[in-house]
Amino acid sequence: MFFTKVAKVVAILGLVAGGARFLTAMLVAMEISPAGAIPRYLGKGTAAEHIDRGLYVMFVCIIVGLLAEISEGVRRPRD
Repeated sequence: MFFTKVAKVVAILGLVAGGARFLTAMLVAMEISPAGAIPRYLGKGTAAEHIDRGLYVMFVCIIVGLLAEISEGVRRPRD
């Protein structure tokens, strides 16, 4: 049960972090002059790379959350 709870927390935190990265990269990409904003807000790489990484993190965290829900369903006694 401990690992199920840890997996749920990791999934939620990762989903929030990936979403924040995705949204920040989208906002920077839609700016008029993103060349100056990319190093300030995103660091190295392009806005598209950060969008991809944000989506990847969110996808992995959704999978971890699904596995945590399956784990919880397996451990729960049936009525």
